[in-house]
Amino acid sequence: MNTTETTTEIVLRGLMALIGTSAARWTVEGWAAHLALSKHPIHTANSFAKHEAEFGAEGTLLWGCAFVATIARMTDQGMDSNDAARLIHERRAARAAKARSELAARAAA
Repeated sequence: MNTTETTTEIVLRGLMALIGTSAARWTVEGWAAHLALSKHPIHTANSFAKHEAEFGAEGTLLWGCAFVATIARMTDQGMDSNDAARLIHERRAARAAKARSELAARAAA
């Protein structure tokens, strides 16, 4: 093992082996490139919350791969993996609550 590899690089190698040559591979590689630009775990979690619909339904292979890649990136940013998962879920919930609130406000107008 190359000790200079990041957690993200190691995890992505495993995800690519899992995905194989499917079209999902390109989506996960693109997501990893997007995550590489993120400099802070909160930004990374918010980014997943913003883009998660692009990965299909929660529980699908693609969604799971993107979720795991996001946790790996947040680990590289200094966050514990359990805390990273918790923060992602918090940001997803906050985004959903904001969308419901905006929808209710439009309906009331």
